[in-house]
Amino acid sequence: MEKSYLKALKEALEARMKEGGLPPRLELEENGEAIVRIADIIENPWRPGTKIYIVINLEDDLQYRLPVNAALYRILESTGAQIGDYLLLKYLGSASTKSGKTVKRWKVGYLSSEEASRIIGQSTQQGITHSTEQEKSEKKEPGPVSETPPTMSKEEISKFIEAMIAIYGFATLKDIDYYLNKVKKLNISVDEKFIQELGFKLQGDKVVK
Repeated sequence: MEKSYLKALKEALEARMKEGGLPPRLELEENGEAIVRIADIIENPWRPGTKIYIVINLEDDLQYRLPVNAALYRILESTGAQIGDYLLLKYLGSASTKSGKTVKRWKVGYLSSEEASRIIGQSTQQGITHSTEQEKSEKKEPGPVSETPPTMSKEEISKFIEAMIAIYGFATLKDIDYYLNKVKKLNISVDEKFIQELGFKLQGDKVVK
């Protein structure tokens, strides 16, 4: 008799599978830049006690590892950069110190996943409002204006999540919960069941179509 639970276990395990090896190092030319999202932070196999940042380049949607650079890592540590956060990386080239040592210089722009969710949500909501304004005006007769609780349809929420995935590589429950409950103040439960009702699924902590 087939063990019916094996299929469910396999699906859950496949969602958490990770391929062996590390992605290629992110290479930028002098004065080059890249917008990335942190996908993972792992132990450095070559330098025990240090970390490696795995990122998604939002230009090509591919994964890379950030160069292990002391100046770059000091900036990331000072911002408290975590998985899901966003970075604008600018490589300024190399320079020589007074001691004759050559160092590589970086500039980093940082956005937490919460801040980015708010920005994405605002731009997405503008597009949704533009496309649905005519439909709403046709359905409603002019009348007295009354204050009503904030609301978003499932279609609007779904479009927001799709925009997050399309533009920024992936969305997390934390991203979605922050925007819906902290920004839009909808006071709804954002969990796996809610995501599935919208036509999405969870792979680990990431929401995918």
